[in-house]
Amino acid sequence: MKVADTCGICGKPAFSKCILCGNSICRGHLDSKGLVCMKCISRMGPDRASSGPGDIGGVMG
Repeated sequence: MKVADTCGICGKPAFSKCILCGNSICRGHLDSKGLVCMKCISRMGPDRASSGPGDIGGVMG
């Protein structure tokens, strides 16, 4: 059984970690691909969010 951490943004149960900052993040505060948290996205701007490995210039680019 997987045990939840606490979301670094809202305090709800979190089962994911942001690939940039490493914080535990709930599903509601991750990008659409489930890779980057909303805090990191807001620092980069919405045009820089990850769209996956083929996204040139994005987080994974």
